[in-house]
Amino acid sequence: MRLKKGEKYKIFFNDNNPNNMTDSYTVFFNTYPIVMTHSSTEESNDSLRLVSGNTTGFAVANNVTTDQNVTKCEFRRYENYDTDLDSYQVSNTGGTTWETYNPDSSGVHTFSIANNSLTFKMTLNRVAAEDASPEYRSVSLLYR
Repeated sequence: MRLKKGEKYKIFFNDNNPNNMTDSYTVFFNTYPIVMTHSSTEESNDSLRLVSGNTTGFAVANNVTTDQNVTKCEFRRYENYDTDLDSYQVSNTGGTTWETYNPDSSGVHTFSIANNSLTFKMTLNRVAAEDASPEYRSVSLLYR
């Protein structure tokens, strides 16, 4: 999938964009076609969650090719339930290399190299299979 000039999301409100990102890759878990590859995760009831009976699983977003090289990103989540055990990885090399995104840091991740094939990976975790699954309504990878 390639984002073209007229197809990319632009960010217009600086108060919602304190890190001056210029574009975004947003995934809503209530739309089709599905743009995530799943392993022990599923999109159900407008949410991304673990498949019943699993304590871990991951979902990887389809690659998007950007018009310019990406050097920085910020990962935003609209989430429900406990997501404290979850982890996130980002890639601007189409998944050839992955870098850990730490949501507790300043919010901005600086890639080790500049490249233009953007994707992200979400690893969902829970302690016991009977615990409530982490759940996401949407996610957005803002970038520049």
